[in-house]
Amino acid sequence: MIKLLILSFLYSGFLWAGPVEQMVAGKRYAELSRYYLSNTKRNFTRKQLILISDALRRQRLFREDIRLNIQLMNKYYKKQHVRLLKDIKASNTIDPDDYPISQKIIYWIIISDYANILTKYEKRSPALEKDYRFFQIFSKMLVDMEFRESKVDKINNKVNNHLEYLTNKVYRFAGSYNLQYVSWQREAILTGPLRDTSLNVTNRGYCLGGDMGMENHLFHFYLDGCFLFGSGGVKSTDSSVEYQQSNVGAYGFKAGPGASLIVSSSKSRIGFKVPVIYTIQRYQNPNSTQFSIEEKSPFSFMTTLFSRFQFGKTYFQTEFGKYIQKEEIFWGLGIGREF
Repeated sequence: MIKLLILSFLYSGFLWAGPVEQMVAGKRYAELSRYYLSNTKRNFTRKQLILISDALRRQRLFREDIRLNIQLMNKYYKKQHVRLLKDIKASNTIDPDDYPISQKIIYWIIISDYANILTKYEKRSPALEKDYRFFQIFSKMLVDMEFRESKVDKINNKVNNHLEYLTNKVYRFAGSYNLQYVSWQREAILTGPLRDTSLNVTNRGYCLGGDMGMENHLFHFYLDGCFLFGSGGVKSTDSSVEYQQSNVGAYGFKAGPGASLIVSSSKSRIGFKVPVIYTIQRYQNPNSTQFSIEEKSPFSFMTTLFSRFQFGKTYFQTEFGKYIQKEEIFWGLGIGREF
């Protein structure tokens, strides 16, 4: 390992006689790690601690390695460390040449260990925030000492990207209210003495409501609902049968679950809904007693495709769908705002 070679060069003159050196020579890193953790109070030499530090990292015992390197720092570079902290706190100019490279390498190992720890967290927590504060302190020291600046930037980006991911993946409550201009269809039957005729009912109106659910940076799951009101026209689907009405009042509701994929940093999204639509509408019966209008169930189920174009908290949305096992369609254009 490059770090070990650098430190070995700086602290040359190892004596390969003790158990630490023997385990390193035999590449028995797990055994060496256990040996050290069972004998932390032992008075290891600086050279031995450097070897043990490498063994701990190989075993991914990063916290133990941090404690070991802080022990090294306090034992051999305490004055330089305290002076550096004071100069940083006072915003004094830092001269990198005032500090030995071996001290800088210790800081580098510490932030590398913290980076490995931080990127293994699966959610934000007080423990993570504590580790991140220490990571930032040692990272700041390396930046001010101008040591491996490009690598320090890279490791900072790696950690910050992971923390941003942890923040973004958390689901939070999301809600909005909206108003849509909508068109929806219904079906009715004109019954007669000889045969029945289908009637097309096309309504136009508005749907006032909103949605509530949970979302993170990528997905949104919600319940959507609105109050329908408007009017429509009724017309026979058979040109040989004359029946027509206009401005027939209609009201009801549309509600159901939905899911969407957030596709941009502005939180614009596309998705689908599976709503039920309920409409109350009163049709005028024909003058002839031989004919009457039979209304279908006021409840209908449909699937709709949904898109939202977000501008801050305000959004524009479109919705288009088809009734399940029916030929009728639904579409809507609207505006809304998150709360």
